Amino acid sequence: MDSKSSPSTHIPLIYTIFLLWLEPIAAFSGTIQTLFTPKPFLAIITPAVTDTSASLTAVECLLLAQLGSMYLYFAFISAVLLRYVGSQRLDIWRLVICGQTLGDIGHLYGLWLVARLMGAESVFWNPIEWRSEDVMNIGSTWFGFLLRIAFLMGFGVKRS
Repeated sequence: MDSKSSPSTHIPLIYTIFLLWLEPIAAFSGTIQTLFTPKPFLAIITPAVTDTSASLTAVECLLLAQLGSMYLYFAFISAVLLRYVGSQRLDIWRLVICGQTLGDIGHLYGLWLVARLMGAESVFWNPIEWRSEDVMNIGSTWFGFLLRIAFLMGFGVKRS
């Protein structure tokens, strides 16, 4: 499609900052943590785990490596693909953000599930009980999820 004939799209600054900068940096950071500091990473994402002295099982190592690779993919899609297509391809933005929203649902479900299984379900639902790690993990996931929902609903996105 010729860019001269494409309608112009204004994507608000909050979406641009979060989706093109903050989130790819956070996802890449998650990749580094899962691959190179997996025990502290587990202590961050699981509310009741503080013992980082125990050895990781082979399954935990596999799952963390796979999670790290998914974070890397997520970072690439956000940082590279969305920039490559630009704001002229709102259809691509919506498809990518829809996929990321599905990922958020799975991530939030996993956080809720581990909190419930560890007897700390109230931590998932109550920000007053959050540790600083939970603010970064649970809070940023909820924020990203809600921001993506707003984008998909068209809040602030204008086509001319």
